Amino acid sequence: MMFGSRIVNSLPWLNQKPFLILAISSGLIFCHMAKDLTAAPLSGSTVRIDRQLEVGLPFDPESEARYRACLAALKPDPVFAVEYARGWQEEGGGFAAIHCLALALYHQGHIIAAASTLHNLAQDMSPLEGETSSKSTVKLRSLILDQAGVLYDLGGDGGSAVTELTRAIKLNSDDPELLIDRAIILGKQSNWRGALSDLDLAVQKMPRNLASPSLNDALLLRATALRHLGEFAAARQGIDQILSASPQHQGALIESGNLFSATGNVNGARRAWLAALAVQDQGEMAELARSLLQTLELNRSKK
Repeated sequence: MMFGSRIVNSLPWLNQKPFLILAISSGLIFCHMAKDLTAAPLSGSTVRIDRQLEVGLPFDPESEARYRACLAALKPDPVFAVEYARGWQEEGGGFAAIHCLALALYHQGHIIAAASTLHNLAQDMSPLEGETSSKSTVKLRSLILDQAGVLYDLGGDGGSAVTELTRAIKLNSDDPELLIDRAIILGKQSNWRGALSDLDLAVQKMPRNLASPSLNDALLLRATALRHLGEFAAARQGIDQILSASPQHQGALIESGNLFSATGNVNGARRAWLAALAVQDQGEMAELARSLLQTLELNRSKK
C-alpha cells in the first residue's frame, strides 16, 4: 500500500522528538564497549527505543485507543501485540498499525524485522509523483528513518544503520539529534573522525546554554570522540565545560577519569571515577565506574 504524503499531511499530534533516552540520570552517553582503563561510553541504551519509537498518536479517537492498546501489550505480551497489530493492519489501520507492529517486533526480539518494517513505512511515506511533502510529513519521515537506523544498529547491521540516518539527515538537516544518532553509530564502528564531524555540527545547531542537558550530552559525546582521536586537550576542555555547569554529571565524571587514564594520571582517574560513584552508586554508569576502578586496582597489583 502506498500512503504518499496524504496520510500525514495534517498530523496535529506530530511533536518534536524527545531527546535520546539514556541509562543515566542526566543525558545521553555512549555505553562502554570494553571494560578497561580507556573504556568509552559508546552507544545509547536500548531503553531509549521505546520512547523514541512512540512518535505520536493516530488520526482519530478510535485509532488512538487501538494504538494505546497495542502499546500497552508490548512488554507484557509482545506475541499478542504482533498479532494485534497485524490484524489491525489488515483492517486498514495504516500508519498507526504498522508503526505499532514495528514496536511489537522489536519487543519480540525481531530487531532487524522491526527495522525493515520502519524502513518500508518510510518508503511508503515518500511523496507520490507530482506531489510535494508537507513540512510535518518530511519531519515525520525523517524520524521514522532515524528509528529504523537505531534498530538496524541494535540488530548488528551498522551499514544499514548509517544509510538510514544519512537519509534522515538529508530530509531534516536542521535536527541536531539525527546527527548525534549517526555519530553514536559511527563511534561504534570506530569511525571517530566521522563521529566528531557530526557532533561538531550538532553542537553548532544547539542553543549555547550550558544549563541544557542536551548540549552537555552532545559535548560529552564529542569529548569521547576527541579522546579516541588522541586530541586530549580539546577533550578535556569539553569535559571541564560540562562539569563547570553540572559538577555532578556522572557521565562527564567518568569520561574525565578516562581522560586522566589516557594521559597517565592514575590518581586523577581514580578520583574522577570515585566521584562518579558518589553521585549514584546504582545503575549502568555506576557499574562502569566500578568496573574501571576494579581494573585500575588489578593493574596496580600486577606491577
